[in-house]
Amino acid sequence: MNITQHQSKKIQKNSWNNIFDNQRSKIRYIKCITSGYVKLNYSGCINEKFFDENNFINKSFYKPVVSHLLFHEDYGYLLIDAGLDETFTYNPYGSQKGIKLKQVGSKFKQNPNTTVLNYIQDHDIKLSGIFLTHLHIDHIAGLLNLDDNIPIYFSSLEKSMDVKPYYYGEYLKNKKTIKILNLDNFTKMPHLDLCMDIFNDNSLFAIHTPGHTPGHLSYLINSDEKILIAGDVFYINESVKYEVAPSDYMNNITIAQKSLEKILNFRKKYNTKIIAGHENIMI
Repeated sequence: MNITQHQSKKIQKNSWNNIFDNQRSKIRYIKCITSGYVKLNYSGCINEKFFDENNFINKSFYKPVVSHLLFHEDYGYLLIDAGLDETFTYNPYGSQKGIKLKQVGSKFKQNPNTTVLNYIQDHDIKLSGIFLTHLHIDHIAGLLNLDDNIPIYFSSLEKSMDVKPYYYGEYLKNKKTIKILNLDNFTKMPHLDLCMDIFNDNSLFAIHTPGHTPGHLSYLINSDEKILIAGDVFYINESVKYEVAPSDYMNNITIAQKSLEKILNFRKKYNTKIIAGHENIMI
């Protein structure tokens, strides 16, 4: 495994208006790929204190596990998050292992032939890079299926969840190239704080949105319409409606709320569509 830092220059334009004005789009959003479904609790998808104060009724439901396919005219097809591998078709825990798996692991379900690999094979697509929001199972398990030579990008603060012998998946084990997005190379930008212009062409930006994990990243696609892939800053669209971040599976709920608020403020200011971590529609 070759682990290196991704080389990107500091953002020179200090305002989003300067970036967005007269910018010819080099990138397109192609497809939201649903590779399975994860079981969630409503009380955890909405901040638990807010949930209780409003006397909401708790319920469990399955929500999509999603990946996002992009096309860049210079760099080809790119993927944001890898979704699930095909083992979740017959096992609710997929290929995960560990003596504590059933106590701490989420449950999933999956229809046959719905992985990212199935989609790119059906459409004769070759990926040139995979960008991860974070390293939780439902965002990286699909790496197991994908070509080990495809470079994988994630934050310098992100840590593997594998804790042997208790809970592990080893989805990065055989990957040849890991590119670290070092937060020291990010630029402080209005509304969104730390951002990186990944290709130095104003097409795709990584945004540090901690809370769910310390190194969590969201991604802004500067296409003909601006699209912000939030990742697990929030799981479902009700978080946008009520303007409250989740409470389950959060490293820091207070910081997660701040990350949600900066995304919502940016959305209002710049007429941006956003996609939640476990929704397959833009809002």
